[in-house]
Amino acid sequence: MKLDDLHTDEEVALELAPLIDVLFLIVLFYAVTTSFISPEDLTSLKNQLASMLSDRTALVAQVDDHKQRLGRQDQDLASAAARLTARNTELAERGRKLESLERQTSEQSGAAAIQARRIIVLEQDIAAKRGAIAEGEARAAEAERRASQELARTQAEHQTQVGTLDAELARLRQQMLALSEENERHRKLEQVEQRRLGGVIEAQQRLSTTLQSLIADKTLGVERVNDRLVLELSDKILFDSGSDEIKPEGRPVLANVGRILAQRVKDLQVNVGGHTDNVPLSGNRAFRSNWDLSAARAVKVVQFLQTSAGIEPERMSAVGFGEYHPIAANDSPEGRSRNRRIEIVLLAR
Repeated sequence: MKLDDLHTDEEVALELAPLIDVLFLIVLFYAVTTSFISPEDLTSLKNQLASMLSDRTALVAQVDDHKQRLGRQDQDLASAAARLTARNTELAERGRKLESLERQTSEQSGAAAIQARRIIVLEQDIAAKRGAIAEGEARAAEAERRASQELARTQAEHQTQVGTLDAELARLRQQMLALSEENERHRKLEQVEQRRLGGVIEAQQRLSTTLQSLIADKTLGVERVNDRLVLELSDKILFDSGSDEIKPEGRPVLANVGRILAQRVKDLQVNVGGHTDNVPLSGNRAFRSNWDLSAARAVKVVQFLQTSAGIEPERMSAVGFGEYHPIAANDSPEGRSRNRRIEIVLLAR
């Protein structure tokens, strides 16, 4: 090994050190400027920086190694001088190697220039991204402003709707209260109707049991129509033709009915109705029409029930229907006989 060859290696290493430092500063500046780029680009640049730092560490290690070797070579300087001539040929070879190293250095410089251009491109990209970020922030601010306006409008509409719903709720509560009161009134009316109907049903049962013999021979008919109880008495047992005087044989029957109404059916209204057939009255100057006759017979029955059975007059009424409420056709004697009747209608009071 020639002494000149050793010095040449050291010079090459020393010349490379500033270049490495420059590259390190460029990479460091590049790394610092990437604080505003995307995380993916930052990670890539950090990896490149780590690679360059590793290369620099290797080169520094090589320089240190060359320095150590130089020290050893200085110690061997005396012995190496004798072999200087022999190393000239080797120096020529080393010269060629140096040229090759210079070419490599030139290539690395070119790579550094490319890297610098990449840094410039990245900086331009960063600037573009910063502009995009600023534009995005402006758009976000506008969107936030619009969202705030929409939120305010929605809240105002919500408050209006809440007010409307509160008013509707108050109205519904009033309706519910009114319905509740109406339901309670209907319930009470239904209870009253049930009691009234129950009284009518009970009266029907008592009358049907007590007056069973009269019902059996068809002297008396008992029929319940909804909430009314109708007692039907044929006029053939109560009145002679064209007369309003109660016949002697009809008085016990009517008295028996009145006693039941007075003693066992005390809570019902007693409405007495007189009915006739459609045959006009003839030779009877007491009554002008069947209507007058039916009303007079109803009044006589009411008076009889009051005096003989003791039924309170406040419970009773008398109505004449004449021939206008028939229950059978008047074209036969049987039909006309059915139409000539006294109806005692019992109603709950």
